[in-house]
Amino acid sequence: MLAVLATAQERYPDALPLWKQAQAWLQPQEYDLLAWTWYDAKVLIQLRHLHKAHKALSNILSPVSPDPRLPRQEEHAEAHAELYAQRGGVCSLLHSHQEAIRDLNAAIRFHPTCARFFHIRGLLHAKQQHWQTAYHDLWRALHEMPEDQALADCLFVVMQRLGTQLAVSTTTPTMRTKGGMRRA
Repeated sequence: MLAVLATAQERYPDALPLWKQAQAWLQPQEYDLLAWTWYDAKVLIQLRHLHKAHKALSNILSPVSPDPRLPRQEEHAEAHAELYAQRGGVCSLLHSHQEAIRDLNAAIRFHPTCARFFHIRGLLHAKQQHWQTAYHDLWRALHEMPEDQALADCLFVVMQRLGTQLAVSTTTPTMRTKGGMRRA
């Protein structure tokens, strides 16, 4: 990865700072395939190589043949949760919202107290106009992150949409019959 970034600096001028950041990040730490994949995908996303990022994340999360060097998902639950959330973000950018929601569900299963995951999943549900589910996720996220004004604004919009949806479904038009009586 570092070699690719170093040789592609002319084609991708913004790759140089990412390359330097990757070098600095890898120097003090021992090689960790989960962390490396997370960072590799982050760089690919910044370079707008979304399909490559999705493939890299899928290879580690759903390998064709399991790598014996990798820890089981249960042993590093938070790391796998981050990878699932990252792939969910990539899926959303690729307009695969259902797959993105599935990945966020997996991330939440591994790390059920991460408000950021609920926030992202709530936004994905809002994009799909699943207002009730979006409301629950955003409300939970806001409970953990009350200082996040953008989150509060998003929840307010979802509440407005949810209120409009409820108002429309509870009003029924009245019809007049021949005798002048109204019925619903």
